[in-house]
Amino acid sequence: PDKYIATLSYGSYAELPSFPLEDNIAVQFCHHGRAPFDPKNCAHEDALLKKWAEAHPNDRKFLWVYYTFPREKAGHGERWHVFPGFFAHEIGRQYKMFKKEGYRGPFFNGWAEDIDAYLTLKMLEDSDQKVDDILDDFFPSYYGEAAKPMRKLYEMIEGIYCGPENYAAERPGGLVGHQ
Repeated sequence: PDKYIATLSYGSYAELPSFPLEDNIAVQFCHHGRAPFDPKNCAHEDALLKKWAEAHPNDRKFLWVYYTFPREKAGHGERWHVFPGFFAHEIGRQYKMFKKEGYRGPFFNGWAEDIDAYLTLKMLEDSDQKVDDILDDFFPSYYGEAAKPMRKLYEMIEGIYCGPENYAAERPGGLVGHQ
């Protein structure tokens, strides 16, 4: 009773249990947020995350976020090159939602590229910040004279990566895969 037990809300255990949780249970919600190109799945994940928050407003809630995709899938025997998974504006949306719903902090399964990693750390410091303000700071600091063309390139890649219209038509049952 004087110790906490952490458990994952994941896969077939992502839904709320049919029984009340003890006070010493800390839930870690598994969030696959690096797939904004799949709006159906994103809406499902967000709804589950909010359902847990509503059912347990004062309980300890944490996150397990999957920054590992799409690179992990390509590196495990399949050996294909991934399109860069830039998702800055989605990171901003998610961290504002995480804060609003009372989630305390994430475990990162994998890590993002430089820009998205920097942005994630800034959002962890203060998720009320605007993504574009953080990017306004990042690009000149990191790229110097090349800041404007690099930002333009980043935002073009982000738009392609995040846009559902850039992926194969949904298969029966929904989009399958990480890219």
